[in-house]
Amino acid sequence: MDLQKTWHLAIQNQISLTNSKMKRALYLLLEDNCQLELTDNTLAVICNSTNTLSVMTEFGSEILSEVLSTFENKSLQIEFMLKDQRGNIIRCSDILSEKSCFREPSYNYSNINSSKTFNNFIVAPRNQKLIELVKNIVAGSNKNNINPLNIYGETGLGKTHLLWAIANSIKDTNTKNNAFYMRADRLLRQYAESLVNKASDNTVNILNNVASGDIFLIDDIDSISKTEKERELFFEIIAELINRTGVKVIYTSTKKANSSKNLTESQKKFLNRGRSLQIFPPDNSTKEKIIASKCKEFDIELSESDVNYISKEVSSDVRGIEALIKQLKLIIEENKEISLADIIRLLNKQYK
Repeated sequence: MDLQKTWHLAIQNQISLTNSKMKRALYLLLEDNCQLELTDNTLAVICNSTNTLSVMTEFGSEILSEVLSTFENKSLQIEFMLKDQRGNIIRCSDILSEKSCFREPSYNYSNINSSKTFNNFIVAPRNQKLIELVKNIVAGSNKNNINPLNIYGETGLGKTHLLWAIANSIKDTNTKNNAFYMRADRLLRQYAESLVNKASDNTVNILNNVASGDIFLIDDIDSISKTEKERELFFEIIAELINRTGVKVIYTSTKKANSSKNLTESQKKFLNRGRSLQIFPPDNSTKEKIIASKCKEFDIELSESDVNYISKEVSSDVRGIEALIKQLKLIIEENKEISLADIIRLLNKQYK
């Protein structure tokens, strides 16, 4: 018997029996992220993520019943398992026995870095338009009603800083509305766990905690886009957030969200009602300002010529610039001074 073909047919049958878009997306997620193995009297269901495991244990019973009906052996036992990133197989009981780390989005901003604000976000000239638009959304003067907004660009350009700046601005100035920040993979996990916690198919815990005018900030959708089905489920959740609650959604990615070749027509239609704006790498002048800002943050002094030299040699990755400044600080603390040779040595080590 071809187990994966049997699995596929069972899922397609369940999809044909439901009118719920969300449930269909969940079934498709299971199809791509689970595999079956038969050993002795046990049918093992191996899930490749905790998200999938949560969905499987709640919504997989009808699919598995259909799979089991194809076996002559009616005494088969089902065992759920999880495959970790190293390929190790973990028994489901070892996972489900642990306390869940599930938390609702909260208004206490505990997962926001309060030091990241608009004031210390160094804006490159090409990013002025993006910053102005974001500030207008925060201020509630989003005249074009852009929703959702996709901010995309290379790693290390400040996308997370910008989301935190939005949240901190709302916390400090807006008494009516709130901001929620969450990584995309955690949003997907929370959604799956909310369903396991017996929330209905159309009303999940996330939706009960946001209101019209709130801003939902979702970081790094690349963390969940390993398969087409995960992306499909993600965009279903975002559409539900916007359509049901009126919440404004801003999310980040490394590439323009609607440029993917794997998007369905409904996903393209949904994304096109929003807007995607690129965050561009800083030019040398902006990098000089970033370096000067990081020197001030870590309390070290560099000469103007040193700052100029570094700006020409480093990449646009702000995290890389910060790492370099931290290493320079260690040298200064040890030797009481820094030389150009030290800077060159560190640059060669970091960017070789």
